[in-house]
Amino acid sequence: MIARDMSQPSFLHAEGGDNHAIALIAAVAVSLAVHAVLGWFARDAKLELPGEAPGLTPAQRLALRRESAMRVSPAPDPAGRPETPEGVFESPPEPRAAAGDPEELLAVADTAAPSVLFDPPPLSEAADPTAAGVAPPEAAEAPRPDAPWQPREEVIEISSKFANDDVAAIPRAEIPAIERVSGAPDVVPESTVAAAIEAASLEGGSFRAVSWMPAPPAPGEVEQPTLVAESSGEGSAADAPPDLGEIAEPETEPEAFFAEVPEEVAPAKPIEDVLSASVSVYRPRGGDHHVYFEVDIRRKGADVLPAIPRDVVFAQDASRSIAPQRLAACREALKRAFRSGLLREGDRFEVTAFNTTNVWAFGRSWRAATPAAVDEAARFVDSIRPDGNTDLYSAARSVLSLPRSPDRAVIAILVSDGVATQGDIRRDSEIIGEFSRVNDGNVSVFGVGVSPRSDEYLLSMLSLCNRGGPAVLPRDRFSIPDALVGAFAEIGTPVLSDIRFSFDTASGAVVGPKTTENLYLERPLRLFGRAEAGTREVVFQARGVNAGRAYDMVFDLSLGDPEPGRGDPSIAKKWARTRIYDLVAEHIRTGDAAALAEMAEIGREHGVPIPFKEKFR
Repeated sequence: MIARDMSQPSFLHAEGGDNHAIALIAAVAVSLAVHAVLGWFARDAKLELPGEAPGLTPAQRLALRRESAMRVSPAPDPAGRPETPEGVFESPPEPRAAAGDPEELLAVADTAAPSVLFDPPPLSEAADPTAAGVAPPEAAEAPRPDAPWQPREEVIEISSKFANDDVAAIPRAEIPAIERVSGAPDVVPESTVAAAIEAASLEGGSFRAVSWMPAPPAPGEVEQPTLVAESSGEGSAADAPPDLGEIAEPETEPEAFFAEVPEEVAPAKPIEDVLSASVSVYRPRGGDHHVYFEVDIRRKGADVLPAIPRDVVFAQDASRSIAPQRLAACREALKRAFRSGLLREGDRFEVTAFNTTNVWAFGRSWRAATPAAVDEAARFVDSIRPDGNTDLYSAARSVLSLPRSPDRAVIAILVSDGVATQGDIRRDSEIIGEFSRVNDGNVSVFGVGVSPRSDEYLLSMLSLCNRGGPAVLPRDRFSIPDALVGAFAEIGTPVLSDIRFSFDTASGAVVGPKTTENLYLERPLRLFGRAEAGTREVVFQARGVNAGRAYDMVFDLSLGDPEPGRGDPSIAKKWARTRIYDLVAEHIRTGDAAALAEMAEIGREHGVPIPFKEKFR
């Protein structure tokens, strides 16, 4: 075995290795020296690539490029270019250079381009722009005629009033809110009377008379409406307009307008034979120098004053202030009222759910109380869910938009907590006063609360000021159905509506309520009065309507023996309570402070608490 000397470098693996290393170092040194000398002498030399043909002018270089073009195909050129003697198709002109020597730019320019593209057209061709390759200018549009003057009025609706405008510089003209009609256009295109008449004739209609209010015409221009004769139903019209005398010919003689119709000028039918009035009297002892009386008015018999058909609208509060559990009880109450037989044959009804808007079961129209209509109303009631705020005035006002018939009694059942949270009119007194003024006793209102904490002031006074009774408040949500059905059952058969009383001035009697309910078979109509202690009789007149016919009656009531201490003392308290409610209504309508003073005096005198006292602080 041969031992190796590990002190030798690894790449020295043969004898004579020192000589190889010296030769390598010498070769590297000689190479570096040669390259340094060559670089010194070649530092200013200019290298030319073989393809650039040094020494040629730009025109010669261009010719060389064209001659060296490659022939692609021996077939004739589809573009119809001529073939050169060398068998090469002429190439298209080189594109212009983007930058470089000016001579280069001129060399690559296509000298075969016609000068007409660069030179202006001669003067002889200026009259014909198309001869110079220039498109003629477009003809100017004819100016449009000015639109005729159309009057418009901008209306700014104030949905929520926050500032007092009593000292406004310019007084505002307040108009009632107009509900939007679904699908109605916001802007109506311009139309003329002639166009409207022509459109009607083309649809097969007829125009026998025309009435319109035209806009002021443009200066020197007066629109003459073309009156179209009756069409045959196929869109044809007469060529010549008919005579104006024929169109405006009245259907009756002028004297007929002044003729009296006996039924219209005859006095109301006396009804002493159909109504009875009984009186109860109380004469107190001591320092009270008055006599108090109670008058009960009833129908005399079943064969007089037939029952008046009713139009009943049920208005259900569906705002978020009604808890879901209470709203469920209200839905059950409404369905029980529909199906309990209280809607008689001949009655019509409608149901609305309201918050800030109203949703109607039958599209704001009356529906006969048939089983099919009752089922449809029940399905509508089941769909009611609490949502949104409460605009109580707008909801009540929308009830007045229902169509009314003079031979029917209109009754509204309002089911709510009486809390208004939205709308321009939201204070209780404003809602009561404004609605009562607009209603004017045409619709009888009966309020039903949804809890003992409902706003009794608003619900009761809204009812009492609009031919209704005090509001009914349930003990809890489970008694809501009984409260609503019970209130509805007491107004089932009206026999006299729109009743108004007038008492004689000789007795000086103060009688209330000033606004009474309708007369119903289910309960008598009661009046409470007070006169001076020595008064022996009271005379009053009553007027009412049954089935569209007016009735009139005059009663002479004897108050009996003037000896004090006779009668029922509760009559005095009933009068005091009725009078206080009348004063509350008067204060709501007028804001008169004297009504509050009289109310306080009557309350102290008879020991009757003033209702809703906290509302007048």
